[in-house]
Order: sequence, then structure tokens, then C-alpha cells
Amino acid sequence: TGTMDLTQLTDPKLDLKMAVKQALLFRNDTMSLRADGNLTCTGSLTKADVAGRVELVRGRVFKEIEFLPLSFPDQLPPRLLNVSTTATPPSAPLVFADWNLNVDIVTSEPIRLLGNVLNGRAVADLHLSGTGALPVLEGKISQQGARVKLPFSRLELTRGDIIFTKDRPFDPQLDLQGDSMVGNTQVTVYATGSAAKPALRFT
Repeated sequence: TGTMDLTQLTDPKLDLKMAVKQALLFRNDTMSLRADGNLTCTGSLTKADVAGRVELVRGRVFKEIEFLPLSFPDQLPPRLLNVSTTATPPSAPLVFADWNLNVDIVTSEPIRLLGNVLNGRAVADLHLSGTGALPVLEGKISQQGARVKLPFSRLELTRGDIIFTKDRPFDPQLDLQGDSMVGNTQVTVYATGSAAKPALRFT
């Protein structure tokens, strides 16, 4: 709903409100995510302010992981995937480059983590700011009741945060702790640092 003033056809004035209900944001073979939300857009086509709140709903993550991939004799093991953090940060199309962003992103209901190895829930408390050309994502995604099924034990994630900071908005940092009993030994695993190249420590 709202209005568009077309007095200046090259730069029309905008005063718009948008309400969404279970809008499909993303879906592929491993992930599905929808959202409710209320947003406002005021200003002009070349420079507008977008503000409001987006609530993530019906989020599902499906992932099957093979710990010990099967192979035939004389066959090389599968190549590990390379993860790079040098990818270009996301940006909006050029027409939205100077638009200012002020949007809260939260989970209305936890995102469900489903798979043969990792199960649990995740909740998000994020804020999107910056501009269309240089968006900034801050906040964190926290794991709830997450557990990892290992070949000989179960690892419970007692602390699990994925943290987005202003200086590295799209290279999230990990702060994870998992505890497991292997026989009569308690093993604690810590994962910290960049999500692409985490540092692991065992005690």
C-alpha cells in the first residue's frame, strides 16, 4: 500500500508499506525458509529509507553427512571442498545502491536443523543496516538443543553462537562448545574464529 509521486519521472517520490505473510525467501534441496514481515519505504527512487521487521518462519535445514565415504579398492578418496572468504560481499542492484537499510531480522519460530548427523534448532537476532551497495549484518544466530551424532558417541552443543559483526558482516565468527562422553572420558570441543576456517580445540 502507499503512494508514488510521479511529478519527477526520473526520480519519483515513494511512500510505501509492505506486509508479507509466509513469503518464500529461499528453497533448495537442503534448505527452506519463509518470512512474515512489515516494511516501509520512504524517500525517492534514487535514495530511500527501508525500515521494519522481518520474522523468519517455517525454516528447515536438511543435511546428510558421510563420516566415512565408501570407495572401491584403488580408488582415490573424494576431494575435500574448498571454502573461500574472498567472494564479493552481497549488494543490491545499482538502482538501490544509495538506499538506507534499517531492518530487524528475527526468528518467529526456531529454524529446525534436520539430518543424519546434526539435529536441533536455531534462533536468529540480527539487524540489517548500511546501504544497498554496502549492507551490514550484525547480531547472532544461536543453537538450541543441538546435538551431533558421531560414529561412537553423541556431542551435545552446550554453547553455539554464529556471530556477525559490523567490521566483518558476511564472514561470521563461531563461538561453539560441545561436550561428549566417549567411554569413561569426557571430551569437550571448542570451535572459534571464522566460520570458513575455524580453530578447533579439544580437552
